Amino acid sequence: MVADSESLCNQAQAWARQGRYPEAEAAYREAVLTEPDRLKAYLGLGLVLRRQRRSAEAEAVFKHAILLKPDGVSAHMELGGALFEQGRYPEAAAAYREAIRLRPDFAQAHVSLGLALARTGAYGDAEFALRRALSLNPKDATAVANLAREGRGSKHAKAMRAAGDIPGVIYSATSETKSRSWVPMSRRSIRMKWRSARAGRSTTCSCTSMPASPES
Repeated sequence: MVADSESLCNQAQAWARQGRYPEAEAAYREAVLTEPDRLKAYLGLGLVLRRQRRSAEAEAVFKHAILLKPDGVSAHMELGGALFEQGRYPEAAAAYREAIRLRPDFAQAHVSLGLALARTGAYGDAEFALRRALSLNPKDATAVANLAREGRGSKHAKAMRAAGDIPGVIYSATSETKSRSWVPMSRRSIRMKWRSARAGRSTTCSCTSMPASPES
């Protein structure tokens, strides 16, 4: 009996949560063959490719997903993540801007835009994007921490730390479709990361878990 695309996607998602990315990839590819227009399969496939550090392949998959659903916010966000991981920060910023155009109140998109803009050296625009994210979600730890690191928004950051809302560290973005988690970094890693950014060297971000319910 041939499995339907929904069952294949569900199985792929379960494998991905277990860290079995090659098996998840195979299931998503089979789902694509079973139902070529299934957006959920492309989003999932792109995510497991990113998890395997195959960002260029993931980029092509997310671009196909956008062809299937041009107004799909998730595909634009994940495309931005794949481009970011390749060090193509202006293109990543463009993808995040499109996600914001489609969903202006998406705080995570503003955060991602701010991080990408900072990598291009557009610190003023990056600050604006991060402040916009905070206006939408005042407790966004990533926006607060990155603003504080640049000497901006420090009063806000200190107040939040005093309240126990965020730790006194910078956070590194990790990508998901519907939600976004943040991985705390050591202070030594923070210093190294910012020195690398200042020197023009790229670092990567990677997804740590699969989305609960990607767009179908």
